[in-house]
Amino acid sequence: MLQDTTGRRVLLVENEAMIAMLVEDMLEDLGHDLATVATRLEEALGHAITAALGPKL
Repeated sequence: MLQDTTGRRVLLVENEAMIAMLVEDMLEDLGHDLATVATRLEEALGHAITAALGPKL
């Protein structure tokens, strides 16, 4: 049985711009909220620590 994951906030980490855009479109089509896109692990960790993944205002 698949769990409904629609509406999740997602932090996308991808260093290839075209792949990131493709995945971003797919996530939005699936009903997810894209918090941000990071190209490097260090950048992603910074976003995860800050309000980028916190509750929506």
